[in-house]
Amino acid sequence: MKLVTLKSQLGTLRSFLHFAANIDAVPEDLAEQIHLPNMTNGDDVSDSTLRPERVIEILDYLEGAQPGSRDHITLMLL
Repeated sequence: MKLVTLKSQLGTLRSFLHFAANIDAVPEDLAEQIHLPNMTNGDDVSDSTLRPERVIEILDYLEGAQPGSRDHITLMLL
């Protein structure tokens, strides 16, 4: 698992534990016991790209199957 993925997953877990603490389901300080890894030198940035041909294929699909959906509009704006 990449470090950025681990950080994201642990962040989600911490958010849930904060929620659980608010409803008294877990000890109040439990979320603070989850330490997130530090990111350095662009570790949190993806260097992958989407080929223009693939974008056209995805847009064609979304236009037919999910016109106006959030995914369709987001990809159009990119």
